[in-house]
Amino acid sequence: MRRSSGTVMGLSLAGLVVGIVITALIAFASPIARSTGLRSSGLQPSTIAPSIFAPPTPSQAAGQQSGDGVVAEPDPITPSATLASSGLLTRIDALKPNFKGRSSVLVVDHATGRVLVDRGGDTLMIPASNLKTLVMLATLQAWGPDHRFTTTVASSSPGHLVLVGGGDPYLERVANPNRPRAATTAQLAAATAARLKQQGVTSVTLGYDASLFSGPAWHPTWPADYSDQVARISALSLGAGRTLDATGARVPGTPLAQDPARQAATAFTQQLKAAGITVTGTIAPTPAPTAGTGEVVASVSSMPLIDIATEVMVHSDNFGAEVLFRQLALAQHRPASFAGGAQALRAVLTSDGLWRTGAVATDGSGLSRSNRVSARMLALAWQRISSDQQLQGLLVSTPIAGVSGTLTDRFSFAQGAQAGRGWVHGKTGTLTGVSSLSGWTVTADGQPVVLAVMVNDSKNDWFARVWIDQVAATVTGCGCR
Repeated sequence: MRRSSGTVMGLSLAGLVVGIVITALIAFASPIARSTGLRSSGLQPSTIAPSIFAPPTPSQAAGQQSGDGVVAEPDPITPSATLASSGLLTRIDALKPNFKGRSSVLVVDHATGRVLVDRGGDTLMIPASNLKTLVMLATLQAWGPDHRFTTTVASSSPGHLVLVGGGDPYLERVANPNRPRAATTAQLAAATAARLKQQGVTSVTLGYDASLFSGPAWHPTWPADYSDQVARISALSLGAGRTLDATGARVPGTPLAQDPARQAATAFTQQLKAAGITVTGTIAPTPAPTAGTGEVVASVSSMPLIDIATEVMVHSDNFGAEVLFRQLALAQHRPASFAGGAQALRAVLTSDGLWRTGAVATDGSGLSRSNRVSARMLALAWQRISSDQQLQGLLVSTPIAGVSGTLTDRFSFAQGAQAGRGWVHGKTGTLTGVSSLSGWTVTADGQPVVLAVMVNDSKNDWFARVWIDQVAATVTGCGCR
């Protein structure tokens, strides 16, 4: 065994080794392995238990001033006088990146908060999809991992229905085996038809309401050709804004939905008709009844928020991230818009002591090149995730190197990168000229560490990702105590 034995928070390291080796073997055995190293019958917990993360030892007994002058919680990441004592810094420097861009690296011993490597850790850089890490942390903290979002059918007057979007990004048309806990409009239509028939109603008019979200549905910094990367943001949608056929499958070669709410309402209408309810008139945007003035005919609830966050993290789903960005704004009693989400994210991260002066977050997906965060912010985020019970689901909801999600095809080709396969858990970020990875791994001597690696202005994105994989694998292979 290449990992030492021992016990961390009651979990034997020997058991940890077995769990991760099994994860890696399953990954090699099945090309459809998911984020956990298990087969794709839905997302399951990673075989690595969050309990390997003992609470970090704060280096400061009192709060410190954040960059915005707000008293923050103690920063668990502390400077070390012996950064190169393990030789890790020397080994990373020896990798000699050839992507000809800017980079930053921060590696931290989770248990002690000791910085093992700091190469530009405070430099603000474009994070790409690694911004999702901060958005998921803040949204889970605001709502709690078990929170669900509700899609409703309301009646403002006899014979008139309104389909009301509740901001469920993974509402499906029909059951999706890849998301077995997701709500469907098929369920909603069946429940609605049954209720109407009980009332002796067989013919209705139908409108839809997606007004839970406000502001632009498309970010002003997103190029038009991002239409294959994200749908227009809506509180009422099907399957993360995919363009769907009559069976609920995505139509190949088409952009994502330009009017997700109308698509959802059209599908719901078809399902109502199939259930024996006649729908007359034009389907159009219609204000939902105000509280106390209408009747709730039927409703369905989303899968738990932690499951939604897992989908976002594993598949780097832009639409899901933007919907949760707005749900975060609602939790903070702000407008559910790009601007409201940005304000809410900054407020939560400032309260947590994670925000840094000069940082910028203008969307929730990381598609905007206006975003700026530092490797230290991301590493601090993973420290907090690993130390907070309501956030720890994210530890095992990220892609695994060489196994799943956006890391399925990584850590395979570069010299030395294979050492990270099955061990590195991380969120990726990719735009032209931008690559990033943040998350956690377990070193050769059984030490849980968090890490963040970022590259901007790369002249060769392939080489940038290879170098990031090599850095993470080098950390995994080190004896850093």
